[in-house]
Amino acid sequence: MDSPSDDELEQWLEEEEEIAAADYDMYISIALLAEAEEEEKRNKKKRRGAIPGRTVVPRDRFGSNLRIVAQYFANPPVYNDKFFRRRFRMSKNLFLRIVDEVESHDDYFRQRANAVGLLGATLVQKIVGVFCMLAYGVPADNVDDVVSLAESTMNEAFKHFVRAVVEKFGEQYLRAPTVDDTKRLFVMNKARGFPGNKKKHFAKVQEAVRKDVERAFGVLHIRFAMVRGPARWWDPDTLWYIMTACVILHNMIIDDERGE
Repeated sequence: MDSPSDDELEQWLEEEEEIAAADYDMYISIALLAEAEEEEKRNKKKRRGAIPGRTVVPRDRFGSNLRIVAQYFANPPVYNDKFFRRRFRMSKNLFLRIVDEVESHDDYFRQRANAVGLLGATLVQKIVGVFCMLAYGVPADNVDDVVSLAESTMNEAFKHFVRAVVEKFGEQYLRAPTVDDTKRLFVMNKARGFPGNKKKHFAKVQEAVRKDVERAFGVLHIRFAMVRGPARWWDPDTLWYIMTACVILHNMIIDDERGE
């Protein structure tokens, strides 16, 4: 076998160098792809939802809604009207009236499907959560195990609810006293010397009225623990709606119980 000439040897070396360079490029590409795949795997472990860093909680919203209906609104319910009044601070009839009026006033409370066709939280879930916050003064995160709604969703529902109550019922339940209201209050207070008994001193009359105001706010504090609790993260505008909504709901309860 003849030995390769210098030209053939040089050509062979050039071909080997080209093959080696191509192999090197291929190895670099494979390494970059492998690194990219590892990075993608690490990112998937860190996030499960559409927003990086957010953990998706597998809440059973459908089951939660069925449980609430069975507990309070089925026929018969698990918890009777006495339990309902104690936990929601009002009769079931008044609660359902508020639910219907709020839903018709604000489209936010209507159940809708999301982008993948799954139904969101029901109107009852949202408002039950809101009343838990009002009645017990707990933050939104504390009602997650009751209504299966995230903290952000409950805070949003809460703001919509107090605003809807003020806009829907404020004109009726924050109105100035009528002639009949004034007469009724006059009869109730006449025995205490206000305003007709001139034998009572003004200071005593003023003290009686002050006690009435304090008693009214005391009842409001007992009925809605949120009123006596810290403001937490609410902004001044939302605080005004919260306080006003509580006063309106209190007046609605008084009016409802008077009818009973």
